[in-house]
Amino acid sequence: MPPLPTLIRAPSTSPCRVSCPTDILSFPKSYPQLVTAAATLGVFLLSLIVIFSQLGERDLWSSHEARAAQNAVAVLRGQWVLPRLFDGRYELQKPPLYYWLIAAWCRCTESTVAAFAVRLPAAISALITVLALIIIGYVMGRPVIGIVAASFLLTMPHFLWLSHVGRIDLPLTACLTVALTGKMLSDTLYQRRILSYLSLLITSLALSLGLLLKGPIILAFYLAIILADSWSDNIARNRSLANLLEDLRKGFRIANPLSVIICLTCMTPVFLWYMMANEITEGQWVREFFFRHNFARGFGGDPQLDRHRHWLGPLFYLAQLPWSIGPTFLLAVFLGCKSKVLISCDNFLRLSVCWFMVPLILLSLMQYKRLDYLAPAYPGFALAAAILVMRYWQDLPEKRRRAFGLSYLGFLLTAAALWLAYLHTIVPILDQHRQQRDFAAQVREYIPPGQSVLMFCTEAHLLSFHLGGSIDRVFQESELRQRLQGATSLYVIVPKRYYDKLRKALPDFWVSKIVATNERNVRFSWLKPLLQEGHETLLLLSLTQGPEMSEENRVEADAI
Repeated sequence: MPPLPTLIRAPSTSPCRVSCPTDILSFPKSYPQLVTAAATLGVFLLSLIVIFSQLGERDLWSSHEARAAQNAVAVLRGQWVLPRLFDGRYELQKPPLYYWLIAAWCRCTESTVAAFAVRLPAAISALITVLALIIIGYVMGRPVIGIVAASFLLTMPHFLWLSHVGRIDLPLTACLTVALTGKMLSDTLYQRRILSYLSLLITSLALSLGLLLKGPIILAFYLAIILADSWSDNIARNRSLANLLEDLRKGFRIANPLSVIICLTCMTPVFLWYMMANEITEGQWVREFFFRHNFARGFGGDPQLDRHRHWLGPLFYLAQLPWSIGPTFLLAVFLGCKSKVLISCDNFLRLSVCWFMVPLILLSLMQYKRLDYLAPAYPGFALAAAILVMRYWQDLPEKRRRAFGLSYLGFLLTAAALWLAYLHTIVPILDQHRQQRDFAAQVREYIPPGQSVLMFCTEAHLLSFHLGGSIDRVFQESELRQRLQGATSLYVIVPKRYYDKLRKALPDFWVSKIVATNERNVRFSWLKPLLQEGHETLLLLSLTQGPEMSEENRVEADAI
């Protein structure tokens, strides 16, 4: 079989094409294929080490991980269509595919839901993303670019951290990466019908899985990137809007009955699940997921979600990119300024830039911002940076090439060593302060298993998971007073910042006493900034009827 053609379109007669040939990034033919294969294997092994090392050694820190663990337990108990949290509420923030994957692993391995199982889908997604970049390099005929791009991902601290967090951002990244890879293959292999249909199947499956992971955002990313790439290619060729519309029309050249059947076969189960979820919740799924966690999160309207209004625009992310992507960001900016003519000549470079810039701009314009949401743009940035770096490498003299390659190899190994050192030294110290297992054990000394635990003004998903039983939550003073009617004593968990609110809500002759807390003394002051995010001081209170609060309890309450 002849080698697959590159993803670079045939050069046109435009001036920029003549002045900047498309084969400028082709790797020298004299480079030994054995070294390329060894580099591929080395990056793959390195990714296995940095992604899966210490994956399940720390507790579930974030509320997202704790919610995922509770939902996976619900799936194992038979609630697979729409899982419930331990407090009985339906999970309406995300579709359930991530929780199905956790439950499937636990069922196949006959293990319980724990930290490793919760983070395993994210870690596998990170590995799939790395492998997809390597495959793209081989398909386009320039494997070293794919290898370098994959290694760039492994130098991004935020990418590595997300591979160790049970969030949906990296699985969404893997789905978008695979979908765009399938689109590239489809464009390249459109004359080979069977391979073209296979590429379409890959793209359709990836988009379907993305819809079951996080919803319609993956379609928005995918379509926006494809349209931006077509528009930028049209500008580079000095063509009119009519030519762009014609290119888009030609993009549906395989839109025949078989291709439609492939797309419908992949998408139909997703739509059926969406309808089932909305039917089970009597329309609450559409209101909560689509309108609140998609529309309101993006365009505002919910006071609990409207954040970062002062960061409207890409500055929100650009201010943090050097810390999230590492030195490759500054290097890519420098090389991009030197090679701006190349962007107008290399179609694959333009696609990579669109892959990075489109999610960056779209997410920057949203009302609710998290840096984690930017993960789908990282592979595009890594590809663009790899193309620019390899072009810079080829322009160097032979001696400086070798020095540059050895320097980058040293940087890659140093970054991996620092990451592993962080996982084995700093993270265990942080886990001692952020884990909730010990506090859950203290709570169960007062509230036996099987008895409902009352929480006031907090969700405390991680503590709820470790308590393992039914959770009863109240957020209003009237609800708390209603729980106290007809009772003589009650245990309640409350955040430290809401302690005064609870005291004011207590009826007359009720006394509160602190019996346990999850607050711990921090031995190292430099760790305090790392402990602030996602950590909340919780108090276990004993509420009893009495004549008045004793002086001892009053002094204890004032000390808090």
